[in-house]
Amino acid sequence: MLGSPTEFNPAKNNSQENIASAVNQLSSNGPATNRSPLATLAPPAMNTPTFTSSARPVPATPTRSNLFGSSTVGPNFESFRSKAVSNTPSTQEVQSSEPPFTNASRQTQSDTVNAPPQKRAKNSHNIAAQLPANEFTNRLDLFRGPEVLVTAGIQLGVKSYLIPKALLVQASPYFQAAIVLETLGQITRETLKIECSILAFDFVVQYLYTGTIVRPDIAAFIPGPQQITNLIEFYELAEKLSLDNSDMILNNIKELLMINRLYLQAEHIRKVANFPNGQKLRMLFARSCIQAYLQSVNPTYEQAQEFRFQKELDVLDGFAADLMLDMRFWRDFPLEIRLAILEELTQDGCSLADFATVSREWQEIIEAHNFSRIKVTSARLANFGQMLHRNRSLVRYIWLCLELKEYDCTECDTHDAQLFGISNIDNTLIATGILNLFTTLSVWEPGSSLLLDISVHSPSDSEHWFKYLTFEPDVAFDMFDRDQHTKTSMPVRPTDHHHGWIAEQENQWWQRLPLVPVITGILLRQQTRRRWKPTTLKYMFARLPRLQEIHYEPWREWADIIQKWTDQSLQRLFESLPCAQLQKLIIFENFDQTYPASYGSICDPVRIPSSSISRALANASFTLEHLSISFMVEANHFFKARELSWKWPNLTWLALTSQLLIPQGLPAELDDMLQAAAAAAMNMPNLEIMELWNGEKGLAMLFRYQRGKQGRPTVITCRGTWELNLRPLVIQAWESVSLKHCGEGIVVIKELLDISDDIKSHGDAINHLELSKPVVRPVSLRQIQMKHTIYK
Repeated sequence: MLGSPTEFNPAKNNSQENIASAVNQLSSNGPATNRSPLATLAPPAMNTPTFTSSARPVPATPTRSNLFGSSTVGPNFESFRSKAVSNTPSTQEVQSSEPPFTNASRQTQSDTVNAPPQKRAKNSHNIAAQLPANEFTNRLDLFRGPEVLVTAGIQLGVKSYLIPKALLVQASPYFQAAIVLETLGQITRETLKIECSILAFDFVVQYLYTGTIVRPDIAAFIPGPQQITNLIEFYELAEKLSLDNSDMILNNIKELLMINRLYLQAEHIRKVANFPNGQKLRMLFARSCIQAYLQSVNPTYEQAQEFRFQKELDVLDGFAADLMLDMRFWRDFPLEIRLAILEELTQDGCSLADFATVSREWQEIIEAHNFSRIKVTSARLANFGQMLHRNRSLVRYIWLCLELKEYDCTECDTHDAQLFGISNIDNTLIATGILNLFTTLSVWEPGSSLLLDISVHSPSDSEHWFKYLTFEPDVAFDMFDRDQHTKTSMPVRPTDHHHGWIAEQENQWWQRLPLVPVITGILLRQQTRRRWKPTTLKYMFARLPRLQEIHYEPWREWADIIQKWTDQSLQRLFESLPCAQLQKLIIFENFDQTYPASYGSICDPVRIPSSSISRALANASFTLEHLSISFMVEANHFFKARELSWKWPNLTWLALTSQLLIPQGLPAELDDMLQAAAAAAMNMPNLEIMELWNGEKGLAMLFRYQRGKQGRPTVITCRGTWELNLRPLVIQAWESVSLKHCGEGIVVIKELLDISDDIKSHGDAINHLELSKPVVRPVSLRQIQMKHTIYK
């Protein structure tokens, strides 16, 4: 089934250094500076107020609003979806996104901080801009008449305001009771003194006049945590003054928490802990901490971090009670909000098994997440079917992880080709694993899709051969950071009695395996360093009658004669592909430019693609929607193999590599290849993107055809580490393609990448070229880059 390891061990006899993987650290979201507005005011004497005219001084309103602007809009579900779900960010980004909340039940008089007088009816202070004309004119008297001198401030400074008494009294009975008559020199007038932050009362004044508030976060560049502090002070003051605007303030705080959960600080938790039980702001902060708290108490989450407010949870009984109370009111959340919060939980990468016991609703969503991706080892295969009997319809990805026996240096350093290959024990383990899995899956009802990922490794690999080896499951594309010492890799021969496999018997063994229609896709990633024999894959694919997607990442051979034999087997494999239902074929042949020098004359420095393989793949591609072949074929061979009658009616994306895309290449041959590609594209009516590219250490080049849409011209992009000049005949050929498929001309864009020194491998080249779709699985690309970062 498998050949030998695909990599030699550099500096085998030298001591090995420990290799630590780098972890990207996200910068803190905390405030860079404290810009409290109180620090900018010169504190006048309390007994020497400055008299001003009505409505002055009110801070300048940011340009996004006007005097009678609409209320500051609270968070909506769509804005939350765009920030916290769709962008599928990194882990720390997900943790910093805050789920939205619903308003708690209406607060009673006992909930207020200082037990103020009864509040006015909620509709008594509507936003002026939203009032009918007759009601608006009736309210004009509120802005006339006697004025009250209001002095607001604390130790750092005070600020004076002249506000119509009618406006104050109408807003809250608190003002009627608190206004006093005071004589200052020869002047007697009504005054009001309030101890609070100046910004908090600025909010009050803006609310009295306009019925709304606007945070000064954009104009003043106030850090998020400080903004929440300001709003807490305003909230506390509004409760004291019995202003009916608590929901408006809560909505502003919710907006900030949805921008970044880390805006919430321990000082905020401690501040509101003194508020009455059930108070809205207390419950809001409790709700904002639920996700982090649930993750911290989940014992199956190995990488769980300590709850950020654990100290407050331990010492503030009210905070702990709020967390538990809020969980009981889970059903008070609108359905779309509950689903969004659960979706965010499932995207954090933690184990969610314990969460499924919270409720039936949680169970349905979390089980769908937990059972969508399954890892199966040899030890678990026996009970695999029984364990998944109830939930097997939820499975979308199975990682069959086969672990071979360990070995020591007497085996990895041997020159004996017979001892170097896969052992009989290991081959039996692989065969047994595939047999058991196929037998179990053969009785599953076919569903929408099921991807099977098969990986084979030995625990000794990272100790002897593959010092940079990582062995991990696949990651979806939308979820997703030396001395030379030669040892010749000798693959298992077609008939190898020593290792227990005879070609004819292997064919018979596969024929006895049941068909598995539930599997629709197969992954054979490059982290399996032992080569799959093409004959084995031919037999395996034949047992998968609904196979629609193949991702195949073999390693090149390190002896030219062996490569020739392998290419012959690959040709037969591709000729046998199930073309009728296959929709996506992604092949990436991996290599290392440093290895050929270690093998001497038996290995060409650059892989010479076989024209027979190119023709076989061209023949197999007629029904495909996506086709990408990297390094195994030459694009020139692929297009030159085309016959006039060939058509690709379903193909939307084609990506091929070409060794003609090099700085010292022959322009005439490159022109011929690009014109042949255009001729083929004429028979690809649904083609949206064709990408011809090349990449290796120090160089990268991409030629991309991107079909124009909605009356726009086709775009031809040439991006690389040198300038690629397109001659008139090439441009004319692609103009013909564009005119046929979209009726427009073409635009040529050239991008020069001055990054040759940054390209350490073909993996780096792929990153810099920014191909439209992945030509290699994300985990595989990271492994390639990691290897060349360590051994650079």
